[in-house]
Amino acid sequence: MNDRATEVKETVARVNDLLNAQNRANLAGTLANARGMIEENRPQVKSTLQHVNDVSEKLGPVLQDFRKTSDEANQTLDHIDSMLGENRADVRRAVIELRQTLTNMTNVTSRVDQTLDVNSENIDELLDNMRRVTQNLSEFTATIKTRPYTLIRATNPREHKPGEPQ
Repeated sequence: MNDRATEVKETVARVNDLLNAQNRANLAGTLANARGMIEENRPQVKSTLQHVNDVSEKLGPVLQDFRKTSDEANQTLDHIDSMLGENRADVRRAVIELRQTLTNMTNVTSRVDQTLDVNSENIDELLDNMRRVTQNLSEFTATIKTRPYTLIRATNPREHKPGEPQ
């Protein structure tokens, strides 16, 4: 029982160390920065999501047109097949392969449509993450352009005065 009590004391000490004032302040600062980024970029995120929704809406008719075109191509292949009633093995094989290709393309477009429907939220989140990464890289690039010494040193270099040895 004393061993358990010692383990509990050690666990409580670790939790208290984890929740010290500095860590709470760091966490509060991080949350404030995150809130600021969200508030600052809300219009861009909304606009991006609207564009994704617009594209998703336009994709449906395109897929319908492709299916219609696929059906028409299938009918054309039927007519070609009937016209070439001869037993030319190479022509028949080509027609069969074309039908298989059309069937595969129809299946692929159906899968793409289903994937877009299922993953629309993930796509939105991905676009938001890409925007954040781009912004972070822009900020990092600006920092490096204005203060390239930060790659090597953590502090600002001492100001150099003319005539003074370095």
